[in-house]
Amino acid sequence: MVEQLGATTFILNQPFNSKNIKRIKQKINIPIISSVSIKNCSFRDRVNVGPAAIT
Repeated sequence: MVEQLGATTFILNQPFNSKNIKRIKQKINIPIISSVSIKNCSFRDRVNVGPAAIT
């Protein structure tokens, strides 16, 4: 979907959780960049779902 619009990267900001990132990653074929901007976000879980970068 986003690739058809010419996107080369998909950027997610909060409040997306790791479960949502995993679902999105299954649907698209471009890198995902995810932000971590709140204290109660599990950094380990975020890394394990596999975004291309975490900011």
